[in-house]
Amino acid sequence: MQNKKIASFTGLRFIMIMCIVLSHFEFLFDVEPIGDFYKTYLWSAGFSVHFFFMLSGFGMMLGNISKVSLSETKCPSLSDCFKYGISHIRKIYPVYIATIIFGVVARFIFDFAADKINLSWLVHEFVKFVVNALLMQSATGMFHYTYAYNGAAWFLSCLFCIYLVSPMLIFVVRRVSKNYVTDIALIVLDMIMIYLMGILLGKIEGSLHDIKGLPDVNNLGYVSPFYRVFYVLIGMSVACIFCRMKENQIDLTEKKASILEIIVTVLFLHRFLLDRAFPLFSGYFGYVYEQMLPAIFLLIFAFDKGKISNLLHRKTMQVLGGMAMYIFLIHYAIRFWVAKPVETIWGWTLASSLGFIVFILSVTFSISYYLWKKSVSR
Repeated sequence: MQNKKIASFTGLRFIMIMCIVLSHFEFLFDVEPIGDFYKTYLWSAGFSVHFFFMLSGFGMMLGNISKVSLSETKCPSLSDCFKYGISHIRKIYPVYIATIIFGVVARFIFDFAADKINLSWLVHEFVKFVVNALLMQSATGMFHYTYAYNGAAWFLSCLFCIYLVSPMLIFVVRRVSKNYVTDIALIVLDMIMIYLMGILLGKIEGSLHDIKGLPDVNNLGYVSPFYRVFYVLIGMSVACIFCRMKENQIDLTEKKASILEIIVTVLFLHRFLLDRAFPLFSGYFGYVYEQMLPAIFLLIFAFDKGKISNLLHRKTMQVLGGMAMYIFLIHYAIRFWVAKPVETIWGWTLASSLGFIVFILSVTFSISYYLWKKSVSR
């Protein structure tokens, strides 16, 4: 199967990243008169985060299927896994480490001003820097490591940890995937595992928290690769279904694709904007809906044919999609570290908050565009 670039996904990356960026303006919580509105209707990154992990799994599986036939698949070695992980973060790593160094410098300046610098501080910060430089912070389960210098970078750390085992995951999924039934069964199994891992990791957090003398392990759930790997696996199974449909010549006309894209886009917008105030489902049905919607959304836009896909194909959306990961890493470093002097000098008023948002976005987009332009000119 030929590995054709799915342009819709590039445009969607920007939209999903901006949903996440918008959810990071928590300083708006107590700002009148927009705080309650922001918390109720705009502070919602869950769908976008799920989508990105599934998209990663989809892309890895689609790339593998397009290059290697099932009969040629073999169990990867540890060396294969390590090389695979490195290859998937090589391009973005220089930008990532630059934001980490920016965070180290900012923390030193703030802590020096507060007279907190001593030998213990130096040792602790050195260990945190090494863990973050190796992209292992999300696997520690410790808040102070995961969010040490660039809180949003937990996502890249989590992906890197999963990339390191992805060749093995791809091998297993491809061996198990025989037909639509096995693909759907794997998705259901992954959803069950997400639910069970959430409970298990929560209990482990609670148990470790009660043991005196241990580091505070309080971040094993939402940002953990042990939890997020199952979202990646869902994406891999969705890719198997997509490829099977293509092989069986099951395709969508532009009209059908447009109708389906509009339906899932309306559901996405409801999930992002209205779900806190007017949820469609609750309880177990709500949990199933939360996992299934991004998977179905992914599958429909993979056909790359509808009217919304055509909008996503436009040059502007493709450029913004190419900038997405730069935007993601850079915006939070600015948002977190510059927020401290802004709050100290002006406090969180409506004017200072909106002005700070303009500053974050202006600087972030300027740097991101420069980096994107540099990357495509090589």
